[in-house]
Amino acid sequence: MSLSLLEKKKLKLKQWLEFKISIKNENEIVKVFLLKFLKNQHHYIIGPRRQTIQEILQETGASVEMFPSKVQSDTVTFRDEPAKLGPALILVHSYLAYEN
Repeated sequence: MSLSLLEKKKLKLKQWLEFKISIKNENEIVKVFLLKFLKNQHHYIIGPRRQTIQEILQETGASVEMFPSKVQSDTVTFRDEPAKLGPALILVHSYLAYEN
């Protein structure tokens, strides 16, 4: 069975994220993940009427935090247990890949 380009990207991202999230800082597992997305891509993560960001929260349980649009920051913060961070990041990536 042949995977589409989007499916291959999702799989590669999932493998990379699983590796990164499994890294331990002494006795503490990563619970916060900071990523930078271009500010003009933030609306894809938020979605119309905040629908996309609510879907991410409902499907994964992970919280996604962004600075208000007036603040010049590209950082998006993901917070939760490692088991929820990976799926949340994959979901965000799929929304961005679909829109671009």
